[in-house]
Amino acid sequence: LVAELCVRQANMYRDPSNFTTRNDAFALATRQVVGTGVTGLKGEEWRWRKMALLKEFHRNRLLSDERGLLKVVIQEGKELCEELGKAADSGVPVGVDHLATKAAVDVVLFFLFGRHLDFDTALVRKSAKYMIDSLFEKLTNPIYGLTKYIPNTTAYKTEQKLKESQIIIDEVVASELDLLLE
Repeated sequence: LVAELCVRQANMYRDPSNFTTRNDAFALATRQVVGTGVTGLKGEEWRWRKMALLKEFHRNRLLSDERGLLKVVIQEGKELCEELGKAADSGVPVGVDHLATKAAVDVVLFFLFGRHLDFDTALVRKSAKYMIDSLFEKLTNPIYGLTKYIPNTTAYKTEQKLKESQIIIDEVVASELDLLLE
């Protein structure tokens, strides 16, 4: 069974720097929405950034005691379970998406900055929705680049929401970024 799986994997291998879903339009739209990062790149630039990040994302680094990330993941999981348990016991409906977003964003921010940051979960969810909407509009509207300047068009409104979403995220991480840049 293991040998068969290895053969199948070897036969299905493709160069990961040329994902078929990561075409030029997708890469450009992703960079315009979330900035330059691994998801918005292709080819050698993607490969270089991926290699630069691999050490930080290695399991031993992520789960090391001194980093504290595993403790945060466990704590967030416990808090999520407690909230869901309270809701089940009381019979009061609870916004699972809201709770899961809070836990996930807490973990990501701790991973990025090594401490807990204050944020409004509803605003972060709104920001994420605006970014996804913007990505969709950029990928599906062939004249987005032109219509984003024309008031009352969908592209114009989407561009305004994208700017709002970037302000929301900036407000969450601004103080941490300032510390990093000092």
